[in-house]
Amino acid sequence: MKATVYALTAISAISIGAAVWTWQENSRLETARKALQVQVDTAEEQAKERETTLRQQHDRKVERLEKDAAEVHKLRGEITRLQGDTEAVDKIQTANRRLQADNRQLRQTQPRAATETSQTTREVPVFPKEQWDHLGYETPQDALITAIWAMQQGDPQIYYESLAPEEQERMAKRWENMTEDAIAEKHVSDVQYITGLQVLDIRSESDSEMFLDVYIQGASRMETVYMQKVGNQWKYAGEKRDD
Repeated sequence: MKATVYALTAISAISIGAAVWTWQENSRLETARKALQVQVDTAEEQAKERETTLRQQHDRKVERLEKDAAEVHKLRGEITRLQGDTEAVDKIQTANRRLQADNRQLRQTQPRAATETSQTTREVPVFPKEQWDHLGYETPQDALITAIWAMQQGDPQIYYESLAPEEQERMAKRWENMTEDAIAEKHVSDVQYITGLQVLDIRSESDSEMFLDVYIQGASRMETVYMQKVGNQWKYAGEKRDD
């Protein structure tokens, strides 16, 4: 009987010990699991922070590169403008030297009164932006100013009326997919930085054709424009043609 009691007591003790060990081991594993979860959560948070930092650094680099690219584009435009200024100044100086040579020749071959009259007629006409208006089409200069005034006012109809027939056909093809408002907006944009026109030279090709060498103030460039007489009116016929 006593042996049985001892055996049962031993079995109970072993069972209790095993249960305690199992509970302790489970507690240890749970603690380890929680510690590992904390480490995983910390690692994930650090990874997110690192990703955010890298993204911000990338965005700043992209922004800096975009600014640098814009600055390079601006500098290239400035260089082009300065080159245009140099070319325009050279052409103006050439035109002035030609005018001075003509004036000297006139002084040598004509009486003083005739020379003064010739000098007056050879003065370089300047048309500031503030004086642009619908001047009509009596002279090539009037027709040119009327055309650019129409662009300034955003009036495609008057601009179209200022053109020679072939130039009207060319512009009609260019405008065929544009609304009148779009044409007007483009014209206003094209001339907004022009501050004036200076006609440096006028060359007559025939009774109905003239070429005007025009310095465009504000844009700092030279253009040779072709003017054509249609009936009794002069019209703008586009840029210089070589044919």
